[in-house]
Amino acid sequence: MNFSHSHDRIGIWSSILCIIHCLAVPVVMAYTNNSVDLHDKIWWDFIQVAFVLVGFWAVKHAVSHVKISWLRRSFWASFAILVLSIFLHHSFVGELLNYAAAGSLIGLHTLNLYLSRSKKPLIA
Repeated sequence: MNFSHSHDRIGIWSSILCIIHCLAVPVVMAYTNNSVDLHDKIWWDFIQVAFVLVGFWAVKHAVSHVKISWLRRSFWASFAILVLSIFLHHSFVGELLNYAAAGSLIGLHTLNLYLSRSKKPLIA
């Protein structure tokens, strides 16, 4: 089994699951007439922390293999915005930041996978 760039694959899947996790709150609240707020559950917060830890690991390993400075900065900026969005999760801005940061991380990990396979030079 080839584990080359597994951090990018894990980062992509972690971000996808993060988006699904965040979409679950409004869906559950809509179907329960706002009687259940998953943000009040400790296990729900534990899942958020798990996503942050896995995401941190994936970004840390991804940037250790990246030679392009703007890509490294983009990884860390997206991750920082994702962490910030957790503190703002009860607001509309926090939700927008969350989806944007997770989507950005998916794109960056995908780009990193593509660049590692194609060996095409990009502007550093």
